[in-house]
Amino acid sequence: MHLKGVAHRDIKAENCLLMVSGRRTEVRIADLGRSKDLSVDSTLLPQDYLCGRGDLRFAAPEFLWFQGGQNELDFRAADLYGLGSLLAELVTGHPMTALAIGSWQSAAEEGQKAFLAGTRRDLAVFRPQFRRAIDEVADQMPRSIRCDGAAILTQLCDPVPIARFPPRRTTNKRVIEPDLGWLLRKADILTKRLLIEQKDQRRAAERERRIS
Repeated sequence: MHLKGVAHRDIKAENCLLMVSGRRTEVRIADLGRSKDLSVDSTLLPQDYLCGRGDLRFAAPEFLWFQGGQNELDFRAADLYGLGSLLAELVTGHPMTALAIGSWQSAAEEGQKAFLAGTRRDLAVFRPQFRRAIDEVADQMPRSIRCDGAAILTQLCDPVPIARFPPRRTTNKRVIEPDLGWLLRKADILTKRLLIEQKDQRRAAERERRIS
């Protein structure tokens, strides 16, 4: 979708469909009601993008603290957070915002008050909270992907939106590309490690069965 210039803006488990055909399973992203064609100019007022839209339990931190934006990078960054939150949801059953922030209602109220007062909260101060939540998620992951899984979550769910993109600089300027190949490669590595772990477990179970 990003390569086609579209941001989803509502990534969560209930919007992922499993398409099963025989032994083949594919995941398709559904519910494009909040998606955004990045080639089309914003149609709403800037303040309408501050707190995002939809269920705030799944919202990226910038939306809770009324710091959402209306440009392409803002939308892409929110999708990256959504992907990280989806991983946390698959592991624990809870989205990352609920795990790290706790009461998103209180956070949203605080963000609204700060906005009305003309102040802006430094989102980097929430990194320790997210680090603790990520450690809890990683503890529930299979051992073979625990370390790399935590690293991926740390990047995708950084409370500072721009930090979710992989670092790449050209002439001292950060370059953001729509290609998510870097993330797909990491996901492929995790998948292969899980498959190897499953095979090892089956072999161990078979040896145990033979011995008994």
